Amino acid sequence: MIMNPSAIKHVVLDGHSLTLESFVAVSRYHASVELAASALEAMQKSRALAEKIANEGRVAYGITTGFGDFQKVAVPEEMSNQLSTNLIL
Repeated sequence: MIMNPSAIKHVVLDGHSLTLESFVAVSRYHASVELAASALEAMQKSRALAEKIANEGRVAYGITTGFGDFQKVAVPEEMSNQLSTNLIL
């Protein structure tokens, strides 16, 4: 069921059900946002895996290497936080 975004007052981010209408409700109509516990748990598991890969020094696209044309370029450990920040930005 498609809703008018202005009628949506609260959006729960679970990693699976975000709709365009919900996105518009948050971005234009200031609907409140909540992170579902299941999404937080999934994020924590993903982070733990990425940290394990990085700590082991394994080669993994976007974790210990650059992206796209830079996929074969190793990212020094001291630059890994900047890599993650740049990706988000």
